Amino acid sequence: SEDNPKNLMSSPYPHYVCWANVDEDTIYILTKAIWESRDAWAAKDAAMAREFTMDFNIESLKATNTPVHPGAVRYYKEIGVWTDEMEAHNAELFAHQAELADLWEQTVAAAQEQQIKSGDFSAFWMEARDKAGF
Repeated sequence: SEDNPKNLMSSPYPHYVCWANVDEDTIYILTKAIWESRDAWAAKDAAMAREFTMDFNIESLKATNTPVHPGAVRYYKEIGVWTDEMEAHNAELFAHQAELADLWEQTVAAAQEQQIKSGDFSAFWMEARDKAGF
């Protein structure tokens, strides 16, 4: 509500999420398996068949603020759906994540130095993000 807002993460459904350090081959194989078996599992669910298409997936990847794992990118390049524009956008997203990670480390160190209580850290982090222009 306006009186009690919550910060939530959102992304177009369905997207699969993993840690950036997951092996590239693993994500490539998983992405390939998902898409090459799409017809079989989409036949079991009308909404998935209708909404989880490669076209929808690519359009949502273009609009996301979450970088696409290099293993998935490798598969998308292999099938010819990954564009130079998507590559540039993805590079910007990875750079942004690196900047956020650096800010996080600085903020954690500052919180420890200033003895910020754990219950107050969320607001401290959001203030640091705002000051940094995130």
